[in-house]
Amino acid sequence: MSGARVICATHSPTLAATPDADIIEVGDHGFRRTTWEDLALVDHWRRYMNNPTAYLRHMTQE
Repeated sequence: MSGARVICATHSPTLAATPDADIIEVGDHGFRRTTWEDLALVDHWRRYMNNPTAYLRHMTQE
């Protein structure tokens, strides 16, 4: 699709990795252009994958 425009709001690092996408992150800072590598959601997924028990501890503790 040449020249197509799509706006996608997602928490999926897979969708955010769409080739040639212009990524705009929304947060307390407002709107800012960023790269996939610098997205907060990618950072959160990386930390989860490196240490899932740190995120799931509240579900497994009595």
